[in-house]
Amino acid sequence: MKVVHFARGMSESACRGTINELKVLRRLAEESSPHPFLLQPYVYDDMWAWRSTAGYLHVLTDFCAGGDLSYYKRQLSERTLALVCAEVILGLNHLHELGIVHHDIKPQNILVNAHGHCVISDYGGVQYLDDCRQIRRKARGVGNAVMTIPFAAPELLYEDGAFPTYNQAVDYWSLGATLVSLIMDDEMLPGAQDTSFLTFRIRRIENKMHQLEKSQDFIDFVLALLEQSPTRRLGYPEVADHAFLFGIDWQAVLELRCPPFDFVKEIGALAHGFSVEDPRVHDTRSPVDFLVQLRQEQLSLVLDDSFDVKTHHAAMTSRCKK
Repeated sequence: MKVVHFARGMSESACRGTINELKVLRRLAEESSPHPFLLQPYVYDDMWAWRSTAGYLHVLTDFCAGGDLSYYKRQLSERTLALVCAEVILGLNHLHELGIVHHDIKPQNILVNAHGHCVISDYGGVQYLDDCRQIRRKARGVGNAVMTIPFAAPELLYEDGAFPTYNQAVDYWSLGATLVSLIMDDEMLPGAQDTSFLTFRIRRIENKMHQLEKSQDFIDFVLALLEQSPTRRLGYPEVADHAFLFGIDWQAVLELRCPPFDFVKEIGALAHGFSVEDPRVHDTRSPVDFLVQLRQEQLSLVLDDSFDVKTHHAAMTSRCKK
């Protein structure tokens, strides 16, 4: 359960991210068959999101006991990495078919469930493709896309108007950067917009992969994802035919018959009511009204106080005293 105290004030970026999350989860909840590699809302008593009179937003999603991919750095064989890629690619393609670009693919946003499958999470930074299957860059500082710079595609980092529009290719660049992060130090990640410097960093990644004795198919796959030109970058459906993914039974993957992980690290969950630090800094000097923004997006939330943080914590404290 995710709990957000919106009554104390939210920055514009935090509000936008929360509403993005609700919009995508609502869209996924409407599907007749949940996609196995996308984090789904967990429907409890016909609800998966509600607000309390004290100003808390509650969002229920499936629980992934295995944490995220960052817990498995430098532990995964190429065969496992191929299966991870297959599941992430299927999840990404489904989002893209819905007109949604994730925008922030990285190890921390790919969860591992109790059955050893990958689940794409964190929809706060999504952007939507227009009728031309493009996303138009907004004015600087006005609704700009959420991204993690070391994993971001170069077309997202350019600020000189070189890319007034972009598309889902940014997610495939981030998949390539995610593979780099899983096999070597994050300081090796590209995260640059200067063409010559970016070329230097990608060459350094290639040399490091050779030092790590990675197969040529794996190296070629990563470099094809880290292609600077979005029109030449590996994407769907060509990505499924790459030599590195040769032998992947895509139907079996979709039917959950090929889990990437034979083992799953058990990651403890935080107790309800305890604060969770957010490393991001949000400017709340000019807070926005979350409920107003909800209405503008034609979203509504049931009012329910049964899981309110203070109410629930008080009930737990009372039981402990008895």
